[in-house]
Amino acid sequence: MFTNIYKFKQSKKKSPLEDYCTEIFVYIFKKLITSKHSVSLKLLKLFGLSNINERNLRNIDIVTHEYHWVNQKKVIPDILIKFQNKIVAIEVKIDSGLRYYRISKNQYIDQIKLYKNINDIHIDEVFTLSKYNIISNSIKSSNKILWSNIYSLLFNIKNEVIENFLLLLEENGMKPFILNNGAENTIDSICAITNLIEKSWMYEKYPIKKPEITREYIGYWVKNNKTAWIGQLAEKKEYIVFLLFDKKLIKKADKIFTQTDDSLDLDKHGQVIYAKIPIKNIVLYKTEKKQLEFFQDWVNREIGKILHE
Repeated sequence: MFTNIYKFKQSKKKSPLEDYCTEIFVYIFKKLITSKHSVSLKLLKLFGLSNINERNLRNIDIVTHEYHWVNQKKVIPDILIKFQNKIVAIEVKIDSGLRYYRISKNQYIDQIKLYKNINDIHIDEVFTLSKYNIISNSIKSSNKILWSNIYSLLFNIKNEVIENFLLLLEENGMKPFILNNGAENTIDSICAITNLIEKSWMYEKYPIKKPEITREYIGYWVKNNKTAWIGQLAEKKEYIVFLLFDKKLIKKADKIFTQTDDSLDLDKHGQVIYAKIPIKNIVLYKTEKKQLEFFQDWVNREIGKILHE
């Protein structure tokens, strides 16, 4: 795997992320097949190979970036899955869309149709594996697979390589997010959290400005992005947390918490969470005033001892 991904180097024109994800995914896929893991059968079914049992797994061959031809044009499908006389092609996309090719003066075809026309081997089906839903009339809906589907299938497997691959997918926006009941109240929840932080923050030397709201977090930089941060992290969504980046403040905090707390938590990047408060404890109070008083008391007690001179 590492030998294969080494070929895909960063350049000004192209990010290697698609190729990285392709090679790592295929490596994991092959290992699951070799170990006869039940998820390997689910992955094969996802890509149109549904009539396979454990005994057949040894007959599966998966290759990446294999050269083929459409007439005189060289074609390189990202992934080919081969089983007996059946071959499935997979075109991998993350932040890019399908490419189009000119076949006559006024006619173009996309990559899906191009793969269907490969003439040195017979392609039975073509799938896409993408971050976003691919828009193309050349492929049916059931053949449009999302990286979030892969994330969900691999999620419960306890394996260091897989866990780190899922982290890579998550960091690049390929973790599944589904609307649930109550989603219509999301904007109220975001406003409530930002309002709580804004109205409880009283440190003039360490001001907060506009909130940042992304897929990964909701919160505020304290003074600047080299000092501190307070807010809600996706992976710690049940808490409001406080992180430090300034070396002097970290040194001060380490002295304080070495004496008082030897079980500090970490975020997914290994950053120490110096303070956290469960949101469920805040919502026990049913008025804004009571919630503000409770949260401000926590800020002053846990964060104030770091930020006060």
